Amino acid sequence: MDEQAFLQAMREQPHDHLPWLAYADWLTEHDRLEEAAFLRFGVAAVEREDAGLDASQLRAEAQALLERTSLIRWNHPAVPLQWLRFEPDARGLFRRAILESALGLPQLNFWMDIHPISEIVCHDRYTPDRFRWQARDLDQLAGLVMRGILTLSLETGHGLAITPEVIERLFVQGPMLPALESVGMDGTCWLGNSLVRLASSPKLPRLRELRLNRCANVDNLSALLESSASHRIRSWHLEADDDASPLAERLLSAPYLDRVEKLHLGRRLTDAMLPRLIHGNPPMNLQQLTLAGTVHDVMVAELAWSPRLERLESLHFTRRDQPIDATPVIELITSPRATQLRSLAIPFPGVGDVVLDVLIRSAVLPNLESLVISDIAPNREWELYASPMRQKLRKLTIQGRRHVTIRPLTRDFRSSVGNRDLLTPNQSHGADPDLPLTR
Repeated sequence: MDEQAFLQAMREQPHDHLPWLAYADWLTEHDRLEEAAFLRFGVAAVEREDAGLDASQLRAEAQALLERTSLIRWNHPAVPLQWLRFEPDARGLFRRAILESALGLPQLNFWMDIHPISEIVCHDRYTPDRFRWQARDLDQLAGLVMRGILTLSLETGHGLAITPEVIERLFVQGPMLPALESVGMDGTCWLGNSLVRLASSPKLPRLRELRLNRCANVDNLSALLESSASHRIRSWHLEADDDASPLAERLLSAPYLDRVEKLHLGRRLTDAMLPRLIHGNPPMNLQQLTLAGTVHDVMVAELAWSPRLERLESLHFTRRDQPIDATPVIELITSPRATQLRSLAIPFPGVGDVVLDVLIRSAVLPNLESLVISDIAPNREWELYASPMRQKLRKLTIQGRRHVTIRPLTRDFRSSVGNRDLLTPNQSHGADPDLPLTR
């Protein structure tokens, strides 16, 4: 095989390490020993990380190899194993790319020709000191986002710091980003008025969502909440970096809060904001609410009757370690408001079987399409699909000691346990997982 044949095999099967190791052998045979060594370091590090083991020593040795040689070449095919990785979606397509360093940008440009990438996460952990993000790297990232990226996340790391200058260069001074809908930032930082500049930038005509983790505070958000630019933001994903009460007060008094359609509150903000969100006025346009913090029993029941949440179609609780009484959960799912819910996540421990009994025996949640519940007795999930709910329900996820996701496939079902697909004996392998169940 020639070199191009190895590269083609690596492009077609990026998570199969055999082509990479075969290419390393070919490099060794052609006296390109440094490249072969770097490639093997990368494969060994990824294998250890996939097995849940520490690969920091291997990463350090790979970095040392880069520092003492002239190996870094922007088109080197081994770079993805060191600086770039992909995460498959439910269908096995690589739509999410995670950049560990700016060194992976040229490689991402190369791989985007093959995979339908729609999300980029800049999660910088391994950058050598002399390869920190520069202005030209931000320009190259903007060029990749131009190619149809829908979601971009920036996470403060070893080589990347989120600053007003970074936001200005990417989203205000940079090229038109016509497809970008969601921008996320994670890291303790001061942003000043740069969020206003981002939200009002004509370079982002489709921007609808802001995700701020640890940088969500009054100092960073006050100017944006007071600005007319915030009316564009229909989806907020917020976690306060310290004291959440001032931010909760500011959010609840924001003039454009009634336009928000999706709201994700982190742990601190859930505690500070939920009671006033439920009991306040006027009614909101909120359709999706996700709560990552502690929700008391009385709050669960009151969510079903809050006049502010009359348009709610999706309600997700995410804490799986919070014990809660089953009574308010039953009150929630049997309330008239619950009939309009299309997605519900209630992974509280110990209430899964109770919820399942109610769903099977009562005509509740008639429009529910997705359900997440806590661990239930073995094989009970199939009872749900024998109930009238099978006409609407498209996805069931059971969280707990065993994590199972079940999707209907025409008359049969697929159960994904970990990375394996368990097929029923009479299931057609060509069935479309998005088709509804039929009698």
